[in-house]
Amino acid sequence: MILKNKMEVICWENNVIPVIIICHSSISRQYVYSHWHKELEISWVFEGEVEFYNGGKRRLIKNRGINIANSEEVHFAVPQKGTPDSEEIVGITIQLNDSFLKGLIPDMEGLYFEISSDSAEDELIEKMERIYELYRQGDGLEIKLKILAIVCELIAVLYEKCRKKKSIVPINQQKDRERTKIIIEYLNAHYKEKLLQQELAKKFHFSREYFARFFKQQTGMTFKEYMTQYRLGKAMDELLYSDKKVVDIAWNNGFTSESQFISCFKNSYKTTPSVYRKLHRQERTENE
Repeated sequence: MILKNKMEVICWENNVIPVIIICHSSISRQYVYSHWHKELEISWVFEGEVEFYNGGKRRLIKNRGINIANSEEVHFAVPQKGTPDSEEIVGITIQLNDSFLKGLIPDMEGLYFEISSDSAEDELIEKMERIYELYRQGDGLEIKLKILAIVCELIAVLYEKCRKKKSIVPINQQKDRERTKIIIEYLNAHYKEKLLQQELAKKFHFSREYFARFFKQQTGMTFKEYMTQYRLGKAMDELLYSDKKVVDIAWNNGFTSESQFISCFKNSYKTTPSVYRKLHRQERTENE
């Protein structure tokens, strides 16, 4: 898969079935950058906690919870420090091919899905658990076909118990969504630079106060919160997979100083970058 203007373009050419399965370990539980795609995405967190932001709505998913990101919905995820780092799988995500769904559900364009009852969530979890168990058994054709059968059961639950009709979105709301995508694309491309809210407001033709309200309404986070989490996510990649000094990582990822980076890191991960790096490398060596 690739990101094209922060729209995730998922490649299906080599997939036998119209489903992509992604496993998440606690070590890999890093900030998932704001993006959107055509595919319906379902995530099951079976250990730890993750904050999901879907179309500006925040949802904290704890042990054995489900999150749904609908087609073309701007979404991102911020993992919380719920479990020790390890290679153990703590969650999975499946992405369902858009054309496949539209072939099954004629009115798919006018629908979205939302978990509105515990019973519906329990049924979805049961399907996700069966999919995961099969996935662990290998990638033979017979396994893939069994997974596809359960995916169809999962879609039936979504359609029966979670479907909602899309209301006619006013033109102003449509414009707001497009403006949000443009703003997010710009922030994600320029995160290494010094970004001031007042200057960004001017760039996108807002007053400073309205920009702050607009951004929080559309993303579920303040401008400062979003930039901090995005920069931490980018910095984490360098912290874990390079030998760069902490001060260099801070400067490379838009932090104004090493101390600011350490402070933000501790607020999110409850330890310093250096200690986190040391623990991760020690555990990785032991696992190897």
